[in-house]
Amino acid sequence: MAEALAPALQALADEDATVRSEAVGVLGWLKNAVALAPLASLATHDPDASIRRVATAALGKLRVAE
Repeated sequence: MAEALAPALQALADEDATVRSEAVGVLGWLKNAVALAPLASLATHDPDASIRRVATAALGKLRVAE
């Protein structure tokens, strides 16, 4: 599963909202803390409201190790 992390992170910058949405879904499923900052950025700055929504939902799936 770790091999999916880098491509998903790169896809967050894609022009196509569908590609960004799929990448967000993958990152939420992976639940890797590395995705926390990029997802937070999308959740607050993406021009597409649907991407902001799915990024916020994906953030809820992440758990940072204490």
